[in-house]
Amino acid sequence: QPYIEEWGGHYYTVEYYFSFTSLKKNITQTIIGLVALSASFCLLIIIVIFLFSNKIIVKPLKIIADATNAFSREELDHEIILKSNDEIGDLAKNFNQLFRDLKKSRSALEDYAKNLEQKIKDRTHELEHKNIEQAEINAQLDQMNKLMVGRELKMVELKKEMDKLKAELSKK
Repeated sequence: QPYIEEWGGHYYTVEYYFSFTSLKKNITQTIIGLVALSASFCLLIIIVIFLFSNKIIVKPLKIIADATNAFSREELDHEIILKSNDEIGDLAKNFNQLFRDLKKSRSALEDYAKNLEQKIKDRTHELEHKNIEQAEINAQLDQMNKLMVGRELKMVELKKEMDKLKAELSKK
């Protein structure tokens, strides 16, 4: 039946004749197209996420890993340059602070070691000087000891002689 407008007439009529096989074929092609489009869209989203995560996460972590490798080689002048205001950026800032602190500590230790070497040299020189003085004093004490022992032996001999003389005088 042709379509009739409210005013009682119609302009033209279009009739469609189709079979269910062609309809089924069209629906199948549409579904396949939608699935392919959805898969392409999902693949595109995965690629975008991968690129985004690579730029935002992987590259900064690689820079930090390179810095830790430099740290293990004791290259404390290495600085991590990241323009990130997230946790990875905080981690990079903390690594940079760690590098600066360790560099200061190492410098202080090296200065201390140099000063300690000089102090040891100074103290060794002082001890050598005191040892020489002590050796001189010991030599003088040994000389005095020999003199004293010699005098005491002389005194013992004189006392024996006096005792002999007394004994001789007593006999007479």
